[in-house]
Amino acid sequence: MNLLPERRGLLAIAFALAIAMGRAQAETVRTVDDKAISGTIAGFDSDAILVQQKTDNSKPVRIPLAEIVDVSFGEGHTVAAPAMSKPKPSPLSAIGGLFGISSAQTTEAYSTPYAAANGTSAYARSTYAQPPAITIPHDASPVLPAPRISRRGVVIWQFEFAGGDAAYASLDKWAADSVRLTFDSFAGSPIAVPVDRIRAIWSSSPAMVKKAKDLNQSAEGQDVAFIEKAGDVKAVPGLAEGLDGGFLKFKFEGESRRIKLDRLAGILLSQREIAADKSLYEAFALPDGDRLFGRIEAIESGVLRFKPICSAGADAARVEIPLKQLKSIEVRNGRLAWLGDLRPSAVVQVPYFDRLMPYRVNQSLTGGALVLADGPVAKGIAVHTRCTLTYDIAGAFGRFRAKVGFQQPEGKIGRASVRVMGDGKMLWQQADLRGDASKPAAIDVDVANIKSLSLEADYGPNFDVAGRIVWGEARLIRQ
Repeated sequence: MNLLPERRGLLAIAFALAIAMGRAQAETVRTVDDKAISGTIAGFDSDAILVQQKTDNSKPVRIPLAEIVDVSFGEGHTVAAPAMSKPKPSPLSAIGGLFGISSAQTTEAYSTPYAAANGTSAYARSTYAQPPAITIPHDASPVLPAPRISRRGVVIWQFEFAGGDAAYASLDKWAADSVRLTFDSFAGSPIAVPVDRIRAIWSSSPAMVKKAKDLNQSAEGQDVAFIEKAGDVKAVPGLAEGLDGGFLKFKFEGESRRIKLDRLAGILLSQREIAADKSLYEAFALPDGDRLFGRIEAIESGVLRFKPICSAGADAARVEIPLKQLKSIEVRNGRLAWLGDLRPSAVVQVPYFDRLMPYRVNQSLTGGALVLADGPVAKGIAVHTRCTLTYDIAGAFGRFRAKVGFQQPEGKIGRASVRVMGDGKMLWQQADLRGDASKPAAIDVDVANIKSLSLEADYGPNFDVAGRIVWGEARLIRQ
């Protein structure tokens, strides 16, 4: 075949791009036994994900969900961040007064490639039967990008749901016991969410939302509205009664008031305890920082369908999203349980020089990333000597695995004594853990029939107190 040099060059470039795209779009499935399986998600069958490996043209590998830690998607699957448009005033800024407040607040706007549903509708508080329970990570604190308005001009809200879900959505309809919303990250049908599944709704400028959250208000037995006035934010306890056009209807001191939505930094809804759910479910990381929990029902033609936990009832709408728009899928309540997702039954922390540095989950003691001698750690527990964390594990697990070392670089000169105790007996120890070691110490111990598991980080030789310890990738494996 005689091709012109230019045409041969173009074909070579196209071939190289195809190879690069193929590499970028590969998925990687991590399993409980520390395997990493790369390939393409080919389907879903009876609680198992099917993976077509590139090195094997035979039928796909079947990996049960319970055996999966997470699925990560290559860069080719991740939707680019939406382009930011010029700030524009909220379409609600010209509506009515709020407790004597008259000025308008400009909201930062974004354009997005996905269509949100038309219209902005109402929300109301109501009584709803206890919904299905889910696990609530004790450290769940969703971090979302700035609020925005969709390209159709629909007001988008930041939602925080019970259990840790967090997403941007528009309010489409208000029913007696639920709200209907449409997620803004991807095109899809509206879903109904029970009111009692919603923990918070945030809307306003990022600065105002931050000021509201910095007030550290709790919503125990009542709702709390955060209202902007003269550049500051005031917390007002009461009862949210719904939306009325461009206003929030809010009962305050026995009287119904109306709050301008463009003056509403956010609202916390009265909290309810939800019992832990021990059944299997998945956490989906979506575009724009959204995170939703649900259960996979099908994967067909490159589209994943799941039922969100935040929706209710057998007839609740399903969410469909192309795999190429997902960032990751994490399996919860499978054979693996991250220790950081469990609440300690007992915590002993001894201050050093009268300074107490409380333990932190999935972040360093100063709020940064966890970093050990062998690199960054996404999951882990940071403590300062002397600290003992005890967990009730009820004999439900077979192995405990982790890698323990010093936070880098600040722990480079540290020394400590670390131990893993089970029902009061020594399971593992390193009497002189050093911060200048080339790699963290690996832990893999039998915890079958162990009911109480304790992680102890004690002072090092000569009472060395430079003990910023990280229990990296601390996890329990069910038998």
